[in-house]
Amino acid sequence: MREETKEKRQKEIFDAALKVFAEKGLEKATLEEIAERVNLSKPALYLYFKNKEQLIVKLIDNRLEEYNESLDLIITSTDTSIDKLKKIISLHIDFFMNNKNFFNIVHGTKLLSHSTKNTKPSHPFFKKYNEFIEKIADVIEQCMKENILMKNDKHFLAFSLLGQINHNIIRCVFIDNFELVKDLDKKVFNLFMKGAGK
Repeated sequence: MREETKEKRQKEIFDAALKVFAEKGLEKATLEEIAERVNLSKPALYLYFKNKEQLIVKLIDNRLEEYNESLDLIITSTDTSIDKLKKIISLHIDFFMNNKNFFNIVHGTKLLSHSTKNTKPSHPFFKKYNEFIEKIADVIEQCMKENILMKNDKHFLAFSLLGQINHNIIRCVFIDNFELVKDLDKKVFNLFMKGAGK
């Protein structure tokens, strides 16, 4: 099988899997249903993934790699650290709002309950996740060095920022009101920079 064809087919499988997982949940979704969505037999699907666990891991890895590539473009740009921070906020919102099914998988409790033996820090999900946390934390650290942000633990600030964004995305997705996304990046940035106090 040509590599280009295999990659295209794998993307189709990922897209179908995201839809099935969103509809059925990770526990109830089956490889048969995913195979059916892409007109493959279950044995043919095994040519790509040996089981559902491997499919989930590779799917998450694939999407987080895509996110990391976009993040790298921001990090390596010649923008100021504060502009990088603004762009990171916008990227995070845009990426997950455009990948709602993926967001639900990553932030759903079923990800961790699906296979607790594979959710240790060495799990590929955590490796990719930690990669982008470190990149965001480094931009925050640069802002602290330039006295744009108060001195604090860079990881605490990175997780606080992402928590603020993620919970607002959850609100938009579950309430199904995408008007809430309007200017969300500016609102998050202003709250992160100034706080909620008077």
